[in-house]
Amino acid sequence: MSRENGNNGQNGNTTDEEAFLVDERTMTVDGLPLHIWCRTPGNLAKVRALVERGADVNAVDEHDATPVYYCALTGNAPVLRFLLEAGAVLDPKTFVGERVLYAALTPEIKRLLLQYREQTLPSYTDALTEHLRAVLEGNENVGGHVDDDADVGFRLEGNRCIWAHRVVLAARSPIFEKILEKRTSPGKVLRLKQVSADAFEAFLRYLYTSTVSVRVRHAEEFMTIAQRFHLDELAQEVDRQRQWLLRKREHKYEVVTHQRLEDLHINLFGASRVHRLEQDLEHLLSRTDNMPFVDVYVQVTCPGPTYEECSLLVYPAHWLFLRRAEYFRALRDFYRDRSSACAIVRIPSNISPFAFECVLHHMYHSKLPRNWREKALDCARLRREPCNHHAVDVDMNEFLVEIIAAADLLGYPHVKQSAASAMEINRINVFGLIYAAVCYQSRALRAACVRILAEMLLDAVQPLLVPSVTAISCSATRVPEPGSIAEALVPHVDSQSRLPPADSRTRDSSIATSQESNHASQCSSIAAVSATDTCTMPSWQVLNQCPTHVVQVDRHATVFQRARDFIALRQVLSAVEFSEIMEDVREEALRLGLVHKFSSAVRDALGETLDCIVFEITDGLVLAEGSAERTTRHHA
Repeated sequence: MSRENGNNGQNGNTTDEEAFLVDERTMTVDGLPLHIWCRTPGNLAKVRALVERGADVNAVDEHDATPVYYCALTGNAPVLRFLLEAGAVLDPKTFVGERVLYAALTPEIKRLLLQYREQTLPSYTDALTEHLRAVLEGNENVGGHVDDDADVGFRLEGNRCIWAHRVVLAARSPIFEKILEKRTSPGKVLRLKQVSADAFEAFLRYLYTSTVSVRVRHAEEFMTIAQRFHLDELAQEVDRQRQWLLRKREHKYEVVTHQRLEDLHINLFGASRVHRLEQDLEHLLSRTDNMPFVDVYVQVTCPGPTYEECSLLVYPAHWLFLRRAEYFRALRDFYRDRSSACAIVRIPSNISPFAFECVLHHMYHSKLPRNWREKALDCARLRREPCNHHAVDVDMNEFLVEIIAAADLLGYPHVKQSAASAMEINRINVFGLIYAAVCYQSRALRAACVRILAEMLLDAVQPLLVPSVTAISCSATRVPEPGSIAEALVPHVDSQSRLPPADSRTRDSSIATSQESNHASQCSSIAAVSATDTCTMPSWQVLNQCPTHVVQVDRHATVFQRARDFIALRQVLSAVEFSEIMEDVREEALRLGLVHKFSSAVRDALGETLDCIVFEITDGLVLAEGSAERTTRHHA
């Protein structure tokens, strides 16, 4: 079975294609954050993994530097392009943007930066910030739709009215919470005097998205509003950017940009000294006893020894965050016309309090609770022996699968990725977890399990040390073999083991190769090419008919010992699902093998051998031809 290799020019330096495990609690890979991985080339996969898990591409570290700055400073063009495409901001009219352009190491880096110089506002990659941004932008009452859960309005100059959510304002500013609790009721409109609409809109945008974009002419008023609501760190950051712009010559901007200095924007996002939205919302969620402005209560069934002993737990929440899940969006539509100010809803009884608490925390914070492991231990003790408080052996993966199942029932897929990242997957539990991934439609868990199965499959394939074409020709003609040629043909074999034993360099010596034959015999037999034919053939024919890299199968590998598990998985899944999984496993094993174990010249032989192993361990599954292209389209 032959394959078209779309990356024939690919060499062994392909570490950017590797996948890495991200610690979502600290947002690091191998203990290092995004800024560190941007400093050196060759870390594109690690940067991509961090960004896909929610790392802020515009975050500023303790040196007031962004990831884009480090890429420009070190000439890391691939990572720089990825960050810019992922929404990294580059505004030459700001301190950060000018610093990045000045630090460009090469003309290529500078040209790449200038292509994105109009990208002055971030594109939000995390679902929570994007949700709040969309809600805020839809609240401007200019004859348009106002969000149903917006419960306070602000009348600005020009008779403009902007609606907001009291829960967001209270979470971001304690002063806001006190004012709104004393002076407002749901649906009340407050009139703001001597406050420009532009400054207050920029302030609200910061409260919802942790992003500042305000003109220099409104910066003073913006800082006054921030200080009034005790956001001094925000005011200091804006003043720092304003002072930098004021030190610039006004004439320079008028000539180059045809804009006056007061018309320029101060853009601020990801500053390390400014409170983040997620931190404030996490603090709000921890206030279960006195959570402000609650508009919905969620009842969760707490199971007991018998049905009569089951109890109900009640969780205060807000429609603004609950409706991120499809289940609660449908309930919100049902309660929209009700006059009750506070609704009481119930969730399916097969969702445990532990799973719902984790899902609810993720709706507010986009991460699992920090103490989810402790909660899982407490839950395990109560389930197994309610009266015994001693330590018990707990499989944390069971509780993470429980979270994924609850998310699937509620229609909230975002938490599935966080739960899958926290799992400890090995070669023992991988079969049960990949079955759970298929049942609950968790793409992140499925990809992690496919990686483990691919490693198992690849371990069964070993390189077979054989002489190269040059070695065979030189053996027949008694001419010494050029070492450089042999090393180029077999790069993964050291110089001492490059030549075969003396008894193998005879006229009857053979070379193992892969031929297109039936699947049952490919794993145990290899075709032979005679040295006599080698001496009589032209060199170009020998090179075409005798590949220089061959592989062999290790029958004692783990994948053969777990063949029953593969067959059992095939029985419980549909034929289409199982075939797609095994095709993805084969393609991932092929990719890993070409990166870490073999050279690209052995691609066809390696792929055919993997097909044979899959055929044997799955009791006769034949993988589809060209599954690499199908897999790419499937994941896209």
